[in-house]
Amino acid sequence: MNDQPDPTALPSRVTSAAHQAAELLFAALSPDMSARPRPEIEALWFAAKLLAAAAGDLDSPDKPVDEQRRERWEEVTSNAAYITDKALTVAAEGLSLERAGDRLGNLDAIEQDVATTARAYAGVVELTPPDFMNTGRLLTVTIRPDLRRSVSVTATRGADPMPRQHSAATLLRTAHHLHQLGSALGELVLEPAADGIPMCGPAAHKVTCQICGRTVGADVARTIELATPSSRNLTVCSTTCARAANAGEYAETDHR
Repeated sequence: MNDQPDPTALPSRVTSAAHQAAELLFAALSPDMSARPRPEIEALWFAAKLLAAAAGDLDSPDKPVDEQRRERWEEVTSNAAYITDKALTVAAEGLSLERAGDRLGNLDAIEQDVATTARAYAGVVELTPPDFMNTGRLLTVTIRPDLRRSVSVTATRGADPMPRQHSAATLLRTAHHLHQLGSALGELVLEPAADGIPMCGPAAHKVTCQICGRTVGADVARTIELATPSSRNLTVCSTTCARAANAGEYAETDHR
């Protein structure tokens, strides 16, 4: 038995409330958990499992505190992913593939305008099928950035499988998970806000830094958005000047 307290544990009132909510949901949903429950019911069932996991109901007391915490929130993540897929299945009910594609296009346009994280619309995924132990083959799935998120498949062994046509549900789920992957990858590949935004212009277009006065091509120049003392943009020559502007460690001069 591990009696070491977890300094990062949720307050007892929160875990108690999560446990009680999970028990209430389990009791209410149990009669509907037939051999083939509706996806709405399944989503709520896994919401109850998520609450139970977050409350620590599934913890193994013989494991170290940090391992319990890790396993607890991995279980929360797994349940949350299942809820997402079931919720998107429900959202796709009654939609033709054409309407689902149109709806996806509208959502893409809206979210592109207000997005605060990177988004993915296409990609190449290496897929390990559940029959890998028997076939030994991997599949490479290429997803195109069209409204249907059309896919093509190549196999490392044997004939290339012919992908089935999307349903409205698989289309919505594919788009959702692509965007989630884009958001995660954005943390790795996008410049931090303090580094400014690359102008990505031609090298022949010369830009004068408003911090140090140096002139560089628009291919390396950047802009940085400042909120204080007033909202404005500065043009800078490098990440060094962008960071100085972000930190307020400069004497601003208009070199334009």
